[in-house]
Parts: sequence; structure tokens; C-alpha cells
Amino acid sequence: MYKTFIYLVITNLLLVIAGGCGKPPAPVSSKVFLKPYPSWYNNPKSNDAIFMYATGNAETKDEAVRNALSNMIGTLGISIESSFESKLQVKSSYATREVESNIKTSISKIRINNYEVLFVEKIRYNETVVMIRSNKANFAKGLKSFIDKELNDIQRNEASLNSANNLKSYNTYFDLDIKAKALLPSILVASAVDKSFKEGLYLEKISKIKENFLSIKSTLIFYVYGDKNSKQFITKIKNFLSEKGLALSASKTKKSINLSINTDTRITTAGYNIKIGIFSVDIKAFAKNKSIGGKVLILKERYTNSMQTAYKNAAIHLEEEMKNKNFKEIIGLEIR
Repeated sequence: MYKTFIYLVITNLLLVIAGGCGKPPAPVSSKVFLKPYPSWYNNPKSNDAIFMYATGNAETKDEAVRNALSNMIGTLGISIESSFESKLQVKSSYATREVESNIKTSISKIRINNYEVLFVEKIRYNETVVMIRSNKANFAKGLKSFIDKELNDIQRNEASLNSANNLKSYNTYFDLDIKAKALLPSILVASAVDKSFKEGLYLEKISKIKENFLSIKSTLIFYVYGDKNSKQFITKIKNFLSEKGLALSASKTKKSINLSINTDTRITTAGYNIKIGIFSVDIKAFAKNKSIGGKVLILKERYTNSMQTAYKNAAIHLEEEMKNKNFKEIIGLEIR
């Protein structure tokens, strides 16, 4: 009797526990209450005569500020692009050609340092919104200071080339032209935010650097000569220079870069009586009667009782090798 009672109690208790475990949980509200965006973010201020404004959002304040700065410079890029072609076709066709195709990309690289954060608000745990502004006059002043410094550096480099040979002048102007071209987006932005900025004056300076570079490039001429053992190598090296867009001269001139090529040949024996023809091609470069570089190329070909055949094969292999090498590797000269 007692055992039966205990059995019934335990059975009922287990049924109660089982019933409780199977009971569905109380429903949880699916509503997530979000803080509304502030009015200054939904309806941001427009740029005025003194300030530029922008908003941004991200998980943290710092990231939101960076996005706002990117939005600010992006808006400038769109504004400048819309009026760019009509403005610059009159002032500088060179600037138009160089920047028109990728102006927004170029301007996006400009950094704004003089800004202040007006508003910051945490919307949710993973989103912060901000509003920033930048003084146009101060921004333009900073750009002008940067542009002037870069142009002064370019002018100092130009002045140092008075007694330089044509190759050095060409290499230097190649780099200066790239440096000057990189200033165009800053010039356009400075002009867009400060109407007193003398855009035309700066564009003329950039164009002048380009003209100087093209003028130097037109005078870069190579004269290639050598001994009778080097005739085929001379032909291949001339073709190499020509294919790279460099001009060739039929004789030495005061401005030419002169390449002297002399070849020493010998035959050596490898294993199993295999004979190898070795060609030492000695290239020396001169400008204004001064040595400016050079290179010794060692070419090896199997010798089958005909030095002429080995020589011909060496020239063919040199030609193949030159397709994947630069000037420094072939003639020992740095040419941009």
C-alpha cells in the first residue's frame, strides 16, 4: 500500500515536471526601438560663402568623421567636374587632357585638415552620426601653401640642370612632370573654394613644366657604334632603343648619348667535348665626353665548328632577352 502511494506520487511529480518543460516560452516583443536621426543629419546644412559642411556615419566617432571628410571632398569633386571642361578648355588644354577623365578620383585623394566637429550623436550601439565643417579660406590657404612649396621644389630641380647632360635632364624632367601633374587637383579645388585664387597662373606654370619636358625629350638622341665583332649586337640594341620610343642618330653630336659596343669572343669546352662560344659584349655610355654608365653582357651559345652561327644565335637570344628587360639591365643606363 505504502509502495503504491509512493509510486503514484513520483509518477504525478514527473508528469508535472514534463508538462512544465514542454510549455512554450512567453512571447517576446519583436519591436526594436531605434533613436531617430537628428534633424541636422537628415537635413544637413548646405555650403555657404564661408564654410563647407558634411555629415557622416559609422560605428565610431572617428570613423564617422573620416566618412564625413570623404563626403565633403567628394561633393567638391562632383561640383568641380560639372564645370571643369568649360573652364579649362580656355585656360589650359593640357590640364583638360590630363585631368578630365579622372577628376573625381584625383580630388578624392586630397586631405582636409582644418575642420571642426559641430555635432556628434550615438544612434544605436553600432552607429554614430556626425556633422563637420571647414573654413573655405583656411582650406584654400593650406592648399596654396602646399602647391607653392611643390612648385618651388620643382624650380630648384630645374635650375640644377644647367650643366647636365640630356639623359640626366630627361630623367629629371620625367619625374618633375609627374610631380607637377599631381598638383592639378589641388589647384582646381583651391580655385573652387576661393574665388581669389589665381588658377590660371598656376595652370600656366604646370603647362610650362610639361613643355620643358617635351623639349628635352625631343633632344634625347642615341648614337650606337662599335667594333666588327659587335655588328649584329649593335643592330639589336638599336632596335631595342627604337622600340622604346628613343631617337637614334647616324653620328655623334654634342648632345647625343653615345653607346660604344665592343665584343670579345672565345671558345671553351664543357663536359663530353661540348664546345661553347662565349661573347663578352662590353657596352660603355658617354655624354659630353664623360662616362655615364655601361654594362657587360655575357652571352653563351653552343659552338658547332662555326663561330658565325654561334654569333648569330647569340644575337637572336639577346633580342629575345631584351623583350623582358629594362634599359638598366641591357645598357646599364637609367632611362625613365
